Amino acid sequence: EKKELDFPRQIYFDLNFYADKITYQNFEAQATSCQAILANNTLFLHHFTADAFRGNLKANGKIAQKNNHLFDISCHANMTNIDIERLFFAFSNFGQKQLTNKNIKGVANCNIDFETQMQQDLSILDKTLKTNANIEIENGELNRFKPLESLSKFVSLSELNNIKFNTLFTKIDIANRTISIPEIDIKNSALNLTLSGK
Repeated sequence: EKKELDFPRQIYFDLNFYADKITYQNFEAQATSCQAILANNTLFLHHFTADAFRGNLKANGKIAQKNNHLFDISCHANMTNIDIERLFFAFSNFGQKQLTNKNIKGVANCNIDFETQMQQDLSILDKTLKTNANIEIENGELNRFKPLESLSKFVSLSELNNIKFNTLFTKIDIANRTISIPEIDIKNSALNLTLSGK
């Protein structure tokens, strides 16, 4: 079934919304509430809250329909006590295959500023995606992460297959189809790693 989003120009509403459960593809949230306002082909979401990924999500954002059937999306979100494995699964590993929900575990707290464009069929135009995220991960794990296997000359492969760390702080920027990760220190019993890259 073909899905297309279109904001009717002649409709205005201002409503308080609550849902016990929302699902879309792999995404699932409970106890979702927000104020939703539709005006001038723009949907505003104020005070959005939801229980998702075993944690809590709070956000404010807007979706504005343009004349060429594209939608401008912008959002500021705070996520607390989020299960990273579930987050990666819900968003199909953010379209990449190196670091997936099968490789990463932990609990995250994040502040995220996000903007992109979306087509009427709800597909994201990845070249327009921009994100700034401050992330704290607690009780993290990297499991069977292939890029680390090259270090097996220095550390046993069994230790590299399951790297655990207590707390990690980082900032991630996404723009022009590039994820930029500044220097991150990961210290554990197997090895101390300093990582950065694009």
